[in-house]
Amino acid sequence: MSRTIRVYFCERSRRSLKVTTIGIVVALLASGFAFEWAKGLYLYLALGVAICGVAVMYGGMLYLDRSRCPKCSTRIGFRVNQYRLVRLPGRYGRVMDACPKCSSSFDEAMPSQ
Repeated sequence: MSRTIRVYFCERSRRSLKVTTIGIVVALLASGFAFEWAKGLYLYLALGVAICGVAVMYGGMLYLDRSRCPKCSTRIGFRVNQYRLVRLPGRYGRVMDACPKCSSSFDEAMPSQ
């Protein structure tokens, strides 16, 4: 069974969430260390690590935002953030079923590269 477009976007979303979470945790831990225990050179080192953590967090969000439809190459990453890709029991929020530009269903197989 081939991979569907929905699975592709779910994997990108999950990967983005992991990277963003790692960036947030690193930034919080480093800034907490900097303001509580660090003195002198260690303060600047901890703040540098915190800034790197924020950069990683933004990189994770940008990775998802730059997602494109595999068929028409339209950027739809911001819409993937607003809508859910899977259906939950009951009526919770909106579900994105197709690309808004080319109307290709997310349940179709991924096109070959």
